[in-house]
Amino acid sequence: ATRIATTNVMMTKRGPMFVSDTSINIDPTAKDLAKIAVMTSKVIKTFGFEPVIAMTSYSNFGSSGNPRASKVREAVALLHRNYPDLVVDGELQTDFALNDEMLRDQFPFSKLVGRKVNGLIFPNLDAANI
Repeated sequence: ATRIATTNVMMTKRGPMFVSDTSINIDPTAKDLAKIAVMTSKVIKTFGFEPVIAMTSYSNFGSSGNPRASKVREAVALLHRNYPDLVVDGELQTDFALNDEMLRDQFPFSKLVGRKVNGLIFPNLDAANI
């Protein structure tokens, strides 16, 4: 491994939710976020689930040009290019990631529409621990 990260599992009514990185990488780069997403997908598979991952941000699919949102978009582009079979999308706010009706209504093009997200990748340690 070239990167380490922490994944926590929360047991919820919708099933287990895998959240990363909650303790190690303070402000990961786009490449780091992509690696964290891939590692998280492997953890999800280890537990017997198919990963459906949302790359979270305060921004939704390009609604902000700020570098903090852009790095998440860049990570998603890397994942789509290098791991085309991985179900991952973003950048998007957590409420859209977890509410399929809202997601379908506002962002019907998302790869997450019609799927139950079970992985959340946070853009930095602040967001992951709020």
